[in-house]
Amino acid sequence: STQRHGEFIFKRVCFDFFVLVMQKSSVFKPGWNIEKRVKEDNRIAANEAYAKNVLVVSKNAEWHESQEKFQHSRRAKQEQRLIQEELAAANVELKIRRSARLKALLEDEARQYENELAQLGLAIAKDRL
Repeated sequence: STQRHGEFIFKRVCFDFFVLVMQKSSVFKPGWNIEKRVKEDNRIAANEAYAKNVLVVSKNAEWHESQEKFQHSRRAKQEQRLIQEELAAANVELKIRRSARLKALLEDEARQYENELAQLGLAIAKDRL
């Protein structure tokens, strides 16, 4: 009976210790599972917000890279267009200058021809309207 009494006291002390540990433990606080779920949901929401931010930054960087990649070809096309415009303007100016030189040459030849005819005592009849 003393042994049974000792076992009973031991079991009671163990049970009291277990109850004390469980009361102090955060695992068995009332609502601990709700707090755990709220913390987990907050962690997931924070991770999703971070992932969304990283995605936005990634898309922005990708757009800038594509702009930089094609900027060289756009610049080359623009320079080519400017060169073509300059060449067209230079061709027009060259035609104007050639026409003016040809006109001056023909006028000089006509005067020279008239002078030669004048030395021979001849003249060209000009229509004056």
